Amino acid sequence: MKLRNKLALTLLLLLGGALAGRSQEMERVRFNPDYSFRDVRLGYGRLFMMEGGKWDASLVEGHYTAMFWQHLAYRVGAQFSPDLPGYGSLIGLPAALVYRPGTMSMQESLIYAAERSIYDAAWSGIYWGSLDGVGGSVLLNFLTALFRRTEYFVGLTPAYLGGNRFLLTLDAGLVLTIPIGRIGLNVSPTYHRTLTRSFFDDQGNPCRNLFSITGGISYLF
Repeated sequence: MKLRNKLALTLLLLLGGALAGRSQEMERVRFNPDYSFRDVRLGYGRLFMMEGGKWDASLVEGHYTAMFWQHLAYRVGAQFSPDLPGYGSLIGLPAALVYRPGTMSMQESLIYAAERSIYDAAWSGIYWGSLDGVGGSVLLNFLTALFRRTEYFVGLTPAYLGGNRFLLTLDAGLVLTIPIGRIGLNVSPTYHRTLTRSFFDDQGNPCRNLFSITGGISYLF
């Protein structure tokens, strides 16, 4: 084989090896929850009015989230509630800025839960002189340890009520996730502050405070 052909073959082999290694590295980073932040989420729960003529209604939502800089991401989606008492259906298009500090490993999460349990037991023994109720605290600490990823968000949701009334809310909340590979089981409590005069109590005063909580499933890709 001529020297030129040998050099060309060597370069091709080196290039192929580099590309293969780069591809594997990109695949590892892409699907690592600590680096990847592109996912879709579907959730179902309840929407509550917190004042005035109190009511609650079912809520279905779907979101797409993508990271754009370090731990920051944007989130867009859709919400639907078919049965708001006295208002009909609600269709919303939420958009939010999201901050995710990272995903704890199971070992880190369990160590944190153990530290919290020891602290709770010590505090109960010193301050109250009794360990009554510590078992429930320990159980709660280890249950919450399963939620190893936390996302915080703030955003706006423009929406229509009954098809002809405009609603705008300022939203702030979090998403607690149990990661299982690319799948996430999560719960999301959210506070909504209405910026429009859309809901009213029996005396005609505007109601400004709403709260929602949904449970859902997400897929990381």
